[in-house]
Amino acid sequence: MKNVLVLLSAEARHRAKLEAAGAGCRLIYVRPEEVTPDMVREADAILGLISPKLLPAAEHLAWLQLESAGTDPYIAPGVLREETVLTNASGAYNQAVAAGYQFRKRNFEIFHDYAYTYCSKN
Repeated sequence: MKNVLVLLSAEARHRAKLEAAGAGCRLIYVRPEEVTPDMVREADAILGLISPKLLPAAEHLAWLQLESAGTDPYIAPGVLREETVLTNASGAYNQAVAAGYQFRKRNFEIFHDYAYTYCSKN
């Protein structure tokens, strides 16, 4: 089973959508400040902002979805494995009023696609 760390603030209805999309994955909801190196080591995917300092421990991280547009700290040498796919929230903040909605909607769409193609492969 694939382990997905969810560092996003998600209401119950959002969690239900994530869990439906990622039925083949184990979703672990945790606040960014509570993430441990062991959690990162076991993660196959991470949704949300995580300290780049923790990522070298990510032994089999296949996907990192940031909740920000900026990726500079994550593309520095030695932070992510070459095989890790890095996606971000670029474009989600085009309209300030709708930023939170657009970001969550887009991340759920991305996760749904990820879960469909990745989580079901166990």
